[in-house]
Amino acid sequence: MRLAAILSNTGLPVWKYVLAMGTLSLVGSARITFSGMQLITKYAFFALIATITNILCQDAIHRLHLGHYDLYLSMAGGTLAGLWLKYLLDKKYIFFFKTHSRIQDGQKFVLYSLMGVLTTCLFWGIEIIFDFAFESIKMRYAGAVIGLGLGYAIKYRLDKRFVFVPSTEAKNFRVDALNSGG
Repeated sequence: MRLAAILSNTGLPVWKYVLAMGTLSLVGSARITFSGMQLITKYAFFALIATITNILCQDAIHRLHLGHYDLYLSMAGGTLAGLWLKYLLDKKYIFFFKTHSRIQDGQKFVLYSLMGVLTTCLFWGIEIIFDFAFESIKMRYAGAVIGLGLGYAIKYRLDKRFVFVPSTEAKNFRVDALNSGG
């Protein structure tokens, strides 16, 4: 009875309500709006593009047959390729952050990369476990995809909170604009 009352008050079809509730943990919001759903879709799409870039780069490096270091060199190469692409996409299309100089852009990239250290350890750990457990390149890449998916869900929150935050001047400008009615 209670769920039916909630659904009737939202005006959403059941499948949209369930989809919205399932995505709350990614966004970290108490309410999903259409713009929130667009953000989730865009972020997931960019994560998919970065994941494909990562895996393709890993596979290209793996095909060089570098011996005992193959796994680690391919993971590092794929990570760097995916990292740079994801930074550009997140900065411009997810967080709409504009840097004012190359120095600021470099600082943001370093901070973005540092926020990814934990998630990279998670991703690499899962990929290595899959590689050793299954001894198959396909399963290794499956582990990479799982690790990247989990990592990106965590990384969004880290980037939103610590990397792509407006400067104090920008916050003050917004407060002043609101107070002046403009």
